Amino acid sequence: MPAVKKVASILALTIFAIWGKSHTLQSRVLPDSVREKQFLAGIELSVREQFGESDSLFKALVKSDPGDPWGHFFWAVGIAARMMDAEQDSFSPAFSIQLSIAQQLTEKELKKLKKGKKEKERPDLFLLMGNIWGYKALDGYRKGHWYGGLSAGLKAKGNFEKALQFDSTFYDAYNGLGNYYFWKSARTRKFPISAFISDERQKGIEQLVVAKEKGFFSRQAAAGSLLWALIGQKEFKWAQALADSLAVQYPQAKSFLWAKGSIYQEQKRWDSSVVVYSKLLSQLEADPFQSGFNMVECRWRLANAYYNSHRYQEALLECKSAKNYSLSDKSKKRLKTRLKKLAEISKKSKKALAQVEPR
Repeated sequence: MPAVKKVASILALTIFAIWGKSHTLQSRVLPDSVREKQFLAGIELSVREQFGESDSLFKALVKSDPGDPWGHFFWAVGIAARMMDAEQDSFSPAFSIQLSIAQQLTEKELKKLKKGKKEKERPDLFLLMGNIWGYKALDGYRKGHWYGGLSAGLKAKGNFEKALQFDSTFYDAYNGLGNYYFWKSARTRKFPISAFISDERQKGIEQLVVAKEKGFFSRQAAAGSLLWALIGQKEFKWAQALADSLAVQYPQAKSFLWAKGSIYQEQKRWDSSVVVYSKLLSQLEADPFQSGFNMVECRWRLANAYYNSHRYQEALLECKSAKNYSLSDKSKKRLKTRLKKLAEISKKSKKALAQVEPR
C-alpha cells in the first residue's frame, strides 16, 4: 500500500464510516432513516474489511430500490474499499459502473429539483455529488491523471460547499473539504506553482477535526483522514494516539497497521516498525485477494527496518522473499523505486554480513 494509496484508502474506504452506538432512529442526513441504518451497517462491514458481506448487503439494497442513487454510491464505496485494500484493479469496472449510475440518478434528481426551485429540500444530494466527484478525483490521481483529478476535486469542493450552504449542520461535508484543502496544498508544495497557491494544510486539518467531532456518517472517516494528514505534517504524537485508538476499534483492519508502521518508520523506531509490519504481513498472506504489490511494499518496509537495526540476515531474507511475487507490468512500474531500494538493501546487507563473518 503506497503512500498515495493509503490516503485514498482512508478517504475512499471510509468516507461514510459508522458513527456507532450513539446513532439514533431519526435520520440525520438521508430522507429514509431505515435505509440510512442499512447503509451504515454495510459501511461498517467494509471498514472491518468484511468485503463479501458488505457487497451482498449493498447488492440487496440496490435491488430493493434501484432508483436510489445512494444505494449505487454505497455499493461503489464497498467495491472501492476492496479494490484499494488488495490493490486489485479487477474490481475497477464494477466500481465505475455503480459510481456512474449513482451520478446519473443524482444529476437527474437535482435537475428536477432545480426546475421546481426546490434544491434546498435535498442538501444530501449535494453531499452525495461531492463524494461522487471526490471518488473520481481519487481514481484520477491513482491512475496518474493529475489534471483530471484536480478538476474532479474542484467539482467535489463546490458540491460540499453547496450542501453546507443549504444545511450548515451537514458536518460530514467538512471531511471532503478537509481532504481537499490538505492534500491539494501538500501535493503542490513540490511544484514551482506552489508559490502562487495558498498553503491550506492547517485549514484542512481543522476541517477534518470538525468532521471527526461533529460528523454523522464521517466521524471515523475523518479520523482516518486526519491520521494520514498528521503523519504528513510529522505530528507524530497526535498521530500515534489516533492510530492506536483506531487499531483497537478495528483490530483486523490493515489500513491502520499501515499507518502505525509509517509513524514508526518516520521516527526511525525500527524495532516497533518490525513488530507492526510483521503482523501486517501475516494478515496480507492470509488474504487470498491480496496482490503481489502489497506484499512487496510490506516486505520492503520490513527489509528497511531490519537493515537499519543491523539485522542484516533478516533484511536479506525479506529482499529475497520480495522477488517471489508475481507482478503486473503496471505494478512493476509503480514499484520501480521500491524494487531498486530492495536491491540496494540486499547488496549492503551482504556486504555487512561479509565483514562480520570469521575469516
